[in-house]
Amino acid sequence: MWGRNVFDNIRRFLQFQLTVNVVALVVSFIGSVVLQDSPLAAIQLLWVNLIMDSLASLALATELPKAELLQRPPYRKKEYIINQRMIKHILGQAAFQSIILFVFVFAGHTAIPEGVEGPMNTDPNMGITKALIDSHPNPEMQTWTGEFV
Repeated sequence: MWGRNVFDNIRRFLQFQLTVNVVALVVSFIGSVVLQDSPLAAIQLLWVNLIMDSLASLALATELPKAELLQRPPYRKKEYIINQRMIKHILGQAAFQSIILFVFVFAGHTAIPEGVEGPMNTDPNMGITKALIDSHPNPEMQTWTGEFV
């Protein structure tokens, strides 16, 4: 029972990890080709991998075996750890997640304004404001006009 559970958990972990990594690869490559700069910095990719590795391994390593595992036939001796069904799931999910991320990368600036482009922001809850500049402890920074060089 434990052997089948471990095998299933390894498969789930690999499917999750491969999906996340395929999405990161596709978004980084296509974003770099189209935008001439990667939408994800190296440190962001490292954080994605660190968080995804940690959370996935914790979630899957703590899953207890179920009695239904013994009801199904055992795996064949030469069973691949990544089968055709998993590949379809990985590619399908990667395509779906990539489309969602491309919407944010290429059209996100219209839906989610950041407030740093153009003139200085007047919304007190977003971006760099006049009150924030005036309260800066360095007097040289208090004369900043909002230009970024």
